[in-house]
Amino acid sequence: MVVHEPPPVGQKASEFVSLSEVAGNEVGQRNGVRLENRDDEDDGGVMLKAVAAISSRSVVFPLQIVLYIRKMLFLSMYRPSNQEQKKCIKKSGDFNYDTKFKGATALLLLSKTKELSDSSFLINHARVLVGSGLETFEKGKNALQNWRHFNLNWAFVDPKTPIQSGVKFCVCTKAVFPWLLMPLKVVYVDDSSKERNAVASYSYGSGTLQGHLLAGEECFSITMDEQNDVWYEILSISKPANPLAFIGYPYVLLKQKHFARESALAMQKHLSTKLDNK
Repeated sequence: MVVHEPPPVGQKASEFVSLSEVAGNEVGQRNGVRLENRDDEDDGGVMLKAVAAISSRSVVFPLQIVLYIRKMLFLSMYRPSNQEQKKCIKKSGDFNYDTKFKGATALLLLSKTKELSDSSFLINHARVLVGSGLETFEKGKNALQNWRHFNLNWAFVDPKTPIQSGVKFCVCTKAVFPWLLMPLKVVYVDDSSKERNAVASYSYGSGTLQGHLLAGEECFSITMDEQNDVWYEILSISKPANPLAFIGYPYVLLKQKHFARESALAMQKHLSTKLDNK
């Protein structure tokens, strides 16, 4: 015999749905058949159906989250292939940050930091000595042009990607998600001989595109100063590009600092090996 629970105090009977009705309607609808409660069905069967119905509801929310994430970001279960990277680039669209900040990492001065801060950008800066002399500088420049600074187990860029203004590419990284593909576009390339009191300098900056976890710009540079010291430098401005990124932004900032350390070590290792094998 079907047991109908009494409606809660203050709620009309017509607005109240019993567990047995939830079980009969939702479980049946889920399987494409509407189930009717029978008088000879025991309470245990009704309860099992109710639990199944409630469980089916609980699956919907996580699934919605997964679909939402997949809509906002480019994900891959395995190390992204060249084809997946091309697909990501094709779908990425244009920059996801205000174009007035394009090239900000190339012209970043103290007078600009307030404007960036007012627009919610955070500045991340790392600089490390990688050697000395013109030979080290030239090898460092070559390393940047061949993406050796992204030669990591958990982050990489297709080394065949040309560093030219207007070129789109993907940074593929493995973090919380299986693999995350983040599209960017080269905004500028500076191969000047005089910059920031440097004897020689090479740098390029890339801006984030639609589908990137962050919004902003990142610059990589190799410079040789007047003391012939060669420096590898990373400078970026960033802020969350979507609600998901906002929630995980503290973790993302830690990953940025971790990348700076790992990238610097990769450059130091690459340059020392190249020089030793001369």
